[in-house]
Amino acid sequence: MFTMQKVLATLILAVCSAATANAAPVLTEGMQAGKAVHDAAQAALRSFGAEVGRGNGLPPNFPLAVADISDVNRATIGVGYEELHADPHAIMAGQSLQKSARASSMWRFTVMVDDRAVGMITMVNDKGQWRVRSIGAAALANEVNAVAQSAGKDAQLRVIRVLQATSDFVEVSSAAQKSRLVPLASARKTLGLSQALVAPNTSAVEEAEFAQSLRDTIARNLAQ
Repeated sequence: MFTMQKVLATLILAVCSAATANAAPVLTEGMQAGKAVHDAAQAALRSFGAEVGRGNGLPPNFPLAVADISDVNRATIGVGYEELHADPHAIMAGQSLQKSARASSMWRFTVMVDDRAVGMITMVNDKGQWRVRSIGAAALANEVNAVAQSAGKDAQLRVIRVLQATSDFVEVSSAAQKSRLVPLASARKTLGLSQALVAPNTSAVEEAEFAQSLRDTIARNLAQ
């Protein structure tokens, strides 16, 4: 029986083999890790398309927002980033969101079809090999892609997740201006940010606008 579980299980094995050939000997420098995981994500997407193509149409609960198998075959890897996780205790101690961000060894890449974000592929490093953790999250892919396009090609982006507040932010920085934070839908909802403050949804805000709400939310969740 052709199921998404079988597709993903086969995909994990295929990508581990591909990533071994491309991985840098020592992943201590960000660009080395980025190149290795990007190559692994490309291999993952090709393997995913090949496995899906063996079935009779798209299986139920397909993780990408596509119409048919031809879309999967045309899909390409788009924006990629290492997801940073904020240290909740550092934030509670008064540190800024940017300074509290820590590496997670988890990389996400948007999956694109005809310049449209249809999902994300998440990669994790497991004993020196990059493997697929998940495929999906079309809404998040669209948000990140929209911020990247709005920021321009010269900008540098960091995506920061606050696990204890179920909130995602994109830090946008460039040589021309200081870094700024764009709260994504999860943060806007959890922290109760007013629509007027964050319209359009790619708008950056000062951390002071949500810092107290963020600390309160983290404190409640840590106390549970």
